[in-house]
Amino acid sequence: MDAVIVHKIDRFSRNDIDFYAYKVILKKEGVRLLSVTENIDENPSGEFIKNALVAMAQFYSRNLAEEVLKGMMEKFGGGLLRLQ
Repeated sequence: MDAVIVHKIDRFSRNDIDFYAYKVILKKEGVRLLSVTENIDENPSGEFIKNALVAMAQFYSRNLAEEVLKGMMEKFGGGLLRLQ
């Protein structure tokens, strides 16, 4: 296998630890990670961009979970959340 092709880097992983672990495995096997929608070079600048995209995806995911929990707690506190 020459490459893993993803729609966007953030669809490959939204967790930095997983991303770096998989990246090491792919590199050892000589497999490239390519994004269909993001034109990212295989050089130090491209690696920086991939790292930044994963960091932003991780922030988005964690922040979304926090906001959803906050909304659920507000609804539960106001008696609007029905548990079945």
